[in-house]
Amino acid sequence: MADLGSIDGFTDQVDALESALEGAGTMVSSFGAELRQMQASMADLGTDVNLVSRGISSGLRKAFDGLVFDGMKLSDALKTVAESMINATYNAAVKPVTDHIGGLLGSLVGSAIGGIGAFENGAAFS
Repeated sequence: MADLGSIDGFTDQVDALESALEGAGTMVSSFGAELRQMQASMADLGTDVNLVSRGISSGLRKAFDGLVFDGMKLSDALKTVAESMINATYNAAVKPVTDHIGGLLGSLVGSAIGGIGAFENGAAFS
């Protein structure tokens, strides 16, 4: 027959292992959530980089066209490139802020319109 003391010790070890595995599961779940947030941030970063890249590319195109077809001076062409870089960077930096404010205003207007809709169904005025 098995010794009852060793069975109790084994049961305690199994309980401790279960507790440790529950903690590990929680940690893995948290880590997965952080990875999903990071993935979303990287996708947003890729979008921002594409926006800046398109802006700079457009400025380079204007400068090149100005040099080749319009007889633009090199200094003016370089100013065009610098301005396009500044504008592209500014637009990429401001876009998240304006998107957020636009979302807030949109939800505010949506709430106001939803509140007005209650009065058409006979809601009381206070």
